[in-house]
Amino acid sequence: MKKFNFIYGAVAAVALIFASCSNEQPKFDDADAFVAFTKSAVSIDEIGGSVEVPVLLTSLGGLEEVEGVSVGTVGISVDPSSTAVKGVHYEIEGTGNLSFTKDAPTQTIKVKILDNDQFTGDVKLVLTFNNVIGKFNEGKNNTCTITIVDDEHPLGFLLGSYACQGESNFGGTVEDVITIVKDEKDINTVWIGNMVPGGTSKKVYGIVNEDKTEIKIPVAQTIATSSSYPSILLNAFAYPEYDAIEAGGNITAYIVEEDGQIYIVIRDFYGSQVFDASGASLGWLELLLGSVWTKQ
Repeated sequence: MKKFNFIYGAVAAVALIFASCSNEQPKFDDADAFVAFTKSAVSIDEIGGSVEVPVLLTSLGGLEEVEGVSVGTVGISVDPSSTAVKGVHYEIEGTGNLSFTKDAPTQTIKVKILDNDQFTGDVKLVLTFNNVIGKFNEGKNNTCTITIVDDEHPLGFLLGSYACQGESNFGGTVEDVITIVKDEKDINTVWIGNMVPGGTSKKVYGIVNEDKTEIKIPVAQTIATSSSYPSILLNAFAYPEYDAIEAGGNITAYIVEEDGQIYIVIRDFYGSQVFDASGASLGWLELLLGSVWTKQ
């Protein structure tokens, strides 16, 4: 049985600095009034139905007006940088023009999301202002990007959160939550968060095979960073002989489905190995003797 060194991390003391603050509110007059999207980005699943995007008129006194008469209007248009296609991915409900009054300074633009049965990848709908009419300016937050998340991703069954359970080489059971998310460009690549509980601060990637039965996770990826250590890498020992997996090799994670439940099973020993500036090993932050992940 191989013996492995364990590194005990030092805990740094954190000083709290308290700053005094004033209760005075910022002051500006109606000449500084502006309209702006309340959010610059929104994400919605393709099956989400619709999304409402608020636009706020900000002014100190609500602007002078004749009662019930609009103080101004704003047109909403689709920016040419959008990858979403009208009639395929979305429809904008109404005229796309928003009218503001003193008593109704917030208006919304409603976007209907269209579902389909084809995987086209995530698309973005970028809304922007046009034809601003009134005694107010266009605010800095003058665009809102709606990301429409495709629900037909071929790895959709695999993505999500997992309850991880494994045995530490240094004693005791390790339990934590691991996440698997898609890659934005490659449909066969996934990113794994918290793969080594207690030894992870960065996601590592894996490649799913064509049969969707295995994830190959390259070793020697940076899995954590620390001001104390020049390099912390994901490394492993291959089942069943547990010889070290050299750079260029992979950890094998098996995808298992039983009665509709997804499990990830890793038989290799793997963990976060620490190196000094010369590349010499200083030991392990954590080393798991295999693990099982259960999708939540």
